[in-house]
Amino acid sequence: AQAPSTCSSSSPKFWLRLCPRSLAHLAGQAAMAIQIWMVVAGFAMICHAGSDLMADKAAADLLGEGISTVSSQVFLEVIIGAVMAMWGSIGEFKPIRIDDSKKPRWESLHCRPDFQCYTNRAKLIRPLLESSFPQPPGE
Repeated sequence: AQAPSTCSSSSPKFWLRLCPRSLAHLAGQAAMAIQIWMVVAGFAMICHAGSDLMADKAAADLLGEGISTVSSQVFLEVIIGAVMAMWGSIGEFKPIRIDDSKKPRWESLHCRPDFQCYTNRAKLIRPLLESSFPQPPGE
């Protein structure tokens, strides 16, 4: 007998039955497909704006004009295409958690309080230094 939580293709109503694990997997793939679609659409918009810009430049060269300006349509198409491509490539947004300090921070990896020594042999040099230097004048 099979466990009811598993999905098997041998059951006759396999395609009608919904399996939670496969739905989560399909949802993850659908989210990834949407992101890839956004990247491709943004790239296509940037390529289309580039072809429009080249066509405008060729038309300006035929008319004998020097430098042609970038039209507002091309400018907006580049901006919107870049935003779409970047938004699709970002992926899932995760919150920044400052409270989560399970791992030690990289700034404090060199700091080992167990090995810090505040008393050393330099205290034995003080009498030698006091005898070799003159005393400061008193008030």
